[in-house]
Amino acid sequence: MFKWFVQQFNSIVLSLVLFLAVLICVPETAQADKAVKTALFDPSSAAVNVINIYETTPTTQKDIVSSVMKSSKSFFKKAVGFNSFSVLQSEDGSRVLTLSQWQSPESYQVFIAPPTEETKSAKKEKKEKETVAPTRTLLFEIEQTQAPEGVIPSIRGNATLIEFDEITAKTADDLAELLTSTGKSLTDVTQAYPAPRSAILFKGVDSPTLAVMADWGYSSDEFTDSTKFPTLALNLAEITPLADSDQHLYEVVKVIAAKPEKESDED
Repeated sequence: MFKWFVQQFNSIVLSLVLFLAVLICVPETAQADKAVKTALFDPSSAAVNVINIYETTPTTQKDIVSSVMKSSKSFFKKAVGFNSFSVLQSEDGSRVLTLSQWQSPESYQVFIAPPTEETKSAKKEKKEKETVAPTRTLLFEIEQTQAPEGVIPSIRGNATLIEFDEITAKTADDLAELLTSTGKSLTDVTQAYPAPRSAILFKGVDSPTLAVMADWGYSSDEFTDSTKFPTLALNLAEITPLADSDQHLYEVVKVIAAKPEKESDED
């Protein structure tokens, strides 16, 4: 009988040890599963990148960010062809920028198409949640990227500094020359010091507008003096006669990425 009690006691102790081990390991596993959300910009893809620009003030910026976040928290995830959605706020308080990426122009067109009877209620619900409209909406395709070998340009995590320079041609005839001049400015930009992790040259899909986006990889907290924030050394001497430029440094507020497609059992 005593031997039986000893065996039972040992079993209980072993069970407790295993239970505690699970409790200890689960948080680590959960933490590992919380991967940093990333918006990728693969130059080989046919993705369309949609930029919404909201004009703000340092006083209103926080409310605009909150409104944008609430209206898009889960809506994009349900859309076919959705890749990612990023919210950025400018360091000077004058802009909020959202960037949504779609697998193809067709998937974006389906997303913005007039609702059918079946989807009217969902569209109406989304519209009711929206309390602010963007000042401008621009569609871009990737024209050129600069990044270390094997690196795909991206927007990662929160608080990262992202430079976004909007460059609008003064006339449509200047666009080709402007594209060439801006492209030259990006050559070897990642070898400069300080250098961004990556830089992307976007070309407007339906407007004579270019944009340059650079991921500096830093957090704004790393800079005690905002006047010393890094900026790209674009060749303004060539660009200025051809275009109007608007440069801003942004902090990443949120990145929402589409869930990866499940692999089939045959793979």
